Amino acid sequence: MIEGQRVIDVDAVAQAAGVRPGHSVPAASLLLPELQFVPRDLLAERQMLEALAGCASTHTPRIVLAGPAQVLLELHGSLRLFGGLEAIVRRLREMIARLGLRAHLASAPNPRAALWLAAVHEEIHPADHEWQQALGRLPLSALRIDDTISDEQTFTTLGLIGARSVADLVDLPRTGFTRRFGADLLARLDEARGRRAAAQAFFVPAERFTARSELTHAVDDAAVLLFAARRLLVQLEAFLLARAAATDRIRLELRHDEGPATVLIIDMGLARRSAEHFALLTREHLERLSLRAPVVLIAIEVSDLCRMPEPSQSLFPDAPGIAQDIDRLVDRLQARLGPDAVQTVHVGDDHRPEQASLNTPWRQRDWREQAQGTLMAAGRRPVWLLHEPRPLREVDNRLYPDRQSGFDSQTPLRLLTGPERIESGWWDGADVLRDYFLAASADHALLWIYRSRSVDAHWFLHGVFA
Repeated sequence: MIEGQRVIDVDAVAQAAGVRPGHSVPAASLLLPELQFVPRDLLAERQMLEALAGCASTHTPRIVLAGPAQVLLELHGSLRLFGGLEAIVRRLREMIARLGLRAHLASAPNPRAALWLAAVHEEIHPADHEWQQALGRLPLSALRIDDTISDEQTFTTLGLIGARSVADLVDLPRTGFTRRFGADLLARLDEARGRRAAAQAFFVPAERFTARSELTHAVDDAAVLLFAARRLLVQLEAFLLARAAATDRIRLELRHDEGPATVLIIDMGLARRSAEHFALLTREHLERLSLRAPVVLIAIEVSDLCRMPEPSQSLFPDAPGIAQDIDRLVDRLQARLGPDAVQTVHVGDDHRPEQASLNTPWRQRDWREQAQGTLMAAGRRPVWLLHEPRPLREVDNRLYPDRQSGFDSQTPLRLLTGPERIESGWWDGADVLRDYFLAASADHALLWIYRSRSVDAHWFLHGVFA
């Protein structure tokens, strides 16, 4: 049920008010005729619960999805590692808030007791010698959380015999209790008191991530779509944490009332797992997108999982944040301009200058390796080569740049070093026969020029040193 911007579980409210099961919707309609009723999305709830389990997996691998809205964590082995229960609870609350959820937390020496303590909607973490007393004070309504008591007739009968709390159930004769209420209820009571162990099926993250969010109304505004997608991206981060993985490719699907969905592919140069970074790139894509129709549902899918890149182990590491800032900048430029718009120069296995420096998309190589390879090449070769060599004017055995080159064309060039002879490429029909020199222009530019060793030898400007 939606009231303005609030979502209310009608059945839960009706149950607390004493309305009989099956009558909650009609009763709510009579009280507030303007209410809008929306059916539960059980798949979305399950995905959110798995995302919560993924977040919690950073503190323990022993996680149980105990019900449609309950998550159990075994934290005994993690207390010392993470600074105690209070520190873990604080971190869990921060994770829960990022997912846009509210939770009731409780702890106990066994899972059944923890579930029942959480059912009273208070944060309860009793000491080791106090948890039995805290459990005994719980009202019988706490046993609804895991369907220990789901039959209304059982509640009515227990009330007639004067049972109001868990302690009252413990005081009842076991033989008569089993005969009247069944062995299952007694077994769960023993589990909560620590007198009986129960097998648990631990949570195993899925191999691939899929999540969707159905919008309450059709949306065509990029900011609103980003807000709706952000929660899914937080779920994705939790999934990647649970898998100890990252991804460099996200498939975002925007579905409309009619016609095919709009699909966005978000590529990244390096594998990531940060929801903040995912949201930044998603915004770049959405702001450039022209929707053919309003969006009614957003879905995210990730199939390709990668290892998280290791931090740099160089002897002189980069200043804090530089590598991350460059990576983020490149990802944003690629998201805004296209995956092949950002390129880098690296050294090729060829002596011919045209083949020795190659442009490749940034995403194919690590930027530190690219920068290192470029600097190695810059020791003898300029980083910037002209697209086509430009002829130099030769007057009285002196060389002058042409007017279109952008350099001083009135003063002759001064040769500094050379020649460096290059004879290569005979095997593919594009052989070169050149003598290269380093020259200085009157405006202090360092130029890379060559003299062709053909019959009609000419001088050319081929590159400029930074």
